Amino acid sequence: DAMFVAVINPVTLKPWRSDQNFGQVNNPYCGIYGPYNAFIFYSGPSDSIYRAKMAVLLNSVPNGYYILAYTFKKAHFKQWEDAPLNAFQALGSTQIINGFDTLPDNVPYTFFVKKGDLSTLQEVKGNPYDTIHLYANLTTNYDFGYITSTIVGPSAKWGSLHWKVNSLEPFDSVRLEVTA
Repeated sequence: DAMFVAVINPVTLKPWRSDQNFGQVNNPYCGIYGPYNAFIFYSGPSDSIYRAKMAVLLNSVPNGYYILAYTFKKAHFKQWEDAPLNAFQALGSTQIINGFDTLPDNVPYTFFVKKGDLSTLQEVKGNPYDTIHLYANLTTNYDFGYITSTIVGPSAKWGSLHWKVNSLEPFDSVRLEVTA
């Protein structure tokens, strides 16, 4: 029973790695898990320390960064303390709330937001044992990117190389590098 939390840089769209220590299960000193692209916080009935540390992580994320959080098995929402409840509510959650109106303990749940931009908020919940899906567009003003492919070859002789590019922005530039 756990919550997974991913934090995504809005410029590079790369996730924070779990080798940063926020007290998560897969912290750099545990020697068991990771590092991963998500932070794992136990969320069983008696895991209040992990939930408090999850709140510290959520509160420390800078505005503009993307946050994705989701349940693994059960999250035991009804046992949550004020710190994690307040952290999710500060991010805009309308599903994780104080009292008995919060989510049931055993439902799958996914949360997504660009911190500070409630127009990006998405919350998806299901019934016990459902598979749920959340789709979100991540936009950036990053000035470069890359695409790689699987290794092609070896080849005794290259006859030709064909490549088609459609520029989406007026100032885009494209470079193709072939290593032989």
